[in-house]
Amino acid sequence: MDVRLIKVNRKKTHLGGFVVQASRHILILMLFSVLVTGMITGSIFVKNNSELYNTVSQIFQNHILSVSEEAFINIFIRTTIVNLSCTAALFFFGMCALGVPLPIFFTLIKGLGIGAFSSFMYSEYAMKGFGYCMLIFYPVQIIECMIVLKSGKESFSMSSDLFRMLTGKKQINNEEHSVRVYIIKFIVLSVIQLFSAAVSTLLTIYLIPLLKF
Repeated sequence: MDVRLIKVNRKKTHLGGFVVQASRHILILMLFSVLVTGMITGSIFVKNNSELYNTVSQIFQNHILSVSEEAFINIFIRTTIVNLSCTAALFFFGMCALGVPLPIFFTLIKGLGIGAFSSFMYSEYAMKGFGYCMLIFYPVQIIECMIVLKSGKESFSMSSDLFRMLTGKKQINNEEHSVRVYIIKFIVLSVIQLFSAAVSTLLTIYLIPLLKF
């Protein structure tokens, strides 16, 4: 009887671990689908909305002008502030029981921005715009998207866990350790953000002049 109970408990443990792992992958896939949906929507919308098209054009022209006028450190600081602000927002809302919608919103906005800018660059500058995206924009955005997906997953999971704890649907189990791990993960993501900002700044300063916009 005891042997049977042990076997049953082991099966439950393995099943529970499988469910947890599957839920984590499903969450990443969900956020990734939101990101792709945003890219497609942004790409289509910018072509059919002249006001948005002009806005993106003005932002890009200001960016090109700032590159020619600002030093490396200024561009790096500005890029870092923008990137870390998004990561910090996901971190703090993950510590809120009602912060679940924010990772989805941030991921959607990220996708919309990538899609709209990519579509604008190709429509406005043809192959030169495509070259800019391939050499400067996409390499950085790959890193940024990975950070958004990872930080969004962590924020979503922590927020949903806190909500279930408050509603009594989940018992508090080693909460301090969970929060500690959550903080460490976001510290690592912030360091990667600094690396991403440095790469973005280097590519921007040294490659944009070669494209001659």
